[in-house]
Amino acid sequence: MREAAEKLLREKSNFKSIVGTAEDTMLENSSIDLVIAGQAFHWFDIAKAKKEFRRIKKNNHYAALFWNERKSVDSAFLAEYEEMLKKYCDEYEKAKHSNIRDEVFRDFYGNEGYKLEILNNFQMLDWEGLKGRTMSASYSPTESEQGYPGMLNELKRLFDKYGKNNIVKFDYETKLYYGKIV
Repeated sequence: MREAAEKLLREKSNFKSIVGTAEDTMLENSSIDLVIAGQAFHWFDIAKAKKEFRRIKKNNHYAALFWNERKSVDSAFLAEYEEMLKKYCDEYEKAKHSNIRDEVFRDFYGNEGYKLEILNNFQMLDWEGLKGRTMSASYSPTESEQGYPGMLNELKRLFDKYGKNNIVKFDYETKLYYGKIV
C-alpha cells in the first residue's frame, strides 16, 4: 500500500513516505493530530501500537481505525467467494477483521471509549480487478504456493458464473472506529 501511495502521491509536496510500523512509526513525539489505520489493525501488536500512538499524538487527539468487511451473506457470489477463501487461504480465518472483539477496542481506546460508524460501500470489479483485489490480500497464496492455481481457477469460475456484463459486485460494510487514545 505504501508503494501505491508513493506512486499516486509522488507529485504532492506535502506527502512524505516513511518506512515504519504501527509499533514504531519513526515519527516525532507529539507530532500527529490524527492517527489513521486502514485495513491493518488486525496485524498490530495492539499494546505496543497503543503506546506508540500515545507517544506521537498531540494532546486530546484521536485515532481512527477502519476497514471494509464483505457482506458475504448478501449474494450467492459473495457466499461462494467466502467459501473459496476458506478453502485456499490458510491464513484467512486468522486475518478476518470480524475476529476482533469489542473488548479489544475498549482496551485500545481506554476509559474515554470509542464510537463506531458503519457505512455501506461497494466495488464493481472486472476480471482483472477481481483477480488483483483477491490476490493482493495478505492471506492469499502467492504464485509460488501450492494453492494458487486452484484458487485462480475457482475465482475465474465464480467470475464467469456471476459476472454481469463482465462485472461482479462486492458489497461491504465500512467500519470506522474512532476515539481518543488515553
